[in-house]
Amino acid sequence: MAGRTRDVDIADRDEQEPVGRLINLTAKAMRSHYDLVMAESGSTFAFWTVLAVLETRGPMIQRQLAESLSIEGPTLTRSLSMMEGQGLVARERTGEDRRATMVRTTAAGHALFVKLRRAMAEANRTLLDGVTAEELAGLRTSLTRIRDNSRAAGRRSRLR
Repeated sequence: MAGRTRDVDIADRDEQEPVGRLINLTAKAMRSHYDLVMAESGSTFAFWTVLAVLETRGPMIQRQLAESLSIEGPTLTRSLSMMEGQGLVARERTGEDRRATMVRTTAAGHALFVKLRRAMAEANRTLLDGVTAEELAGLRTSLTRIRDNSRAAGRRSRLR
């Protein structure tokens, strides 16, 4: 287990910024930057995330879209209503289950996605300036492990 967190002396960790707080503060700072970039591009971060999922994964049931975005159904419904009003997405009832709604991007939604993808790529270049490819790969691995550990701990807590 050499090199794993458990091998780090507790006293050493107590003198550093707690990892959870650092992750939270970093996420907030990044989100603030993304919000600014999206506003400058004439959109919102919420619209970007919806368009990005639909454009990369294709049309999907609204409930599945909410799950993939890790947001509540009513929150997504509000965003989709605004996006539909702007002609960015279309919603249609499915034939198999009248309660299920299929969501897809429109031509206007695709065009906005292309514009926002360029803006987000530039934002990411700015935020990751000075971070090497090796450091980024290690960060992705560590964050994925922390996320998976958090989910597993949450499942164990609910089972008690």
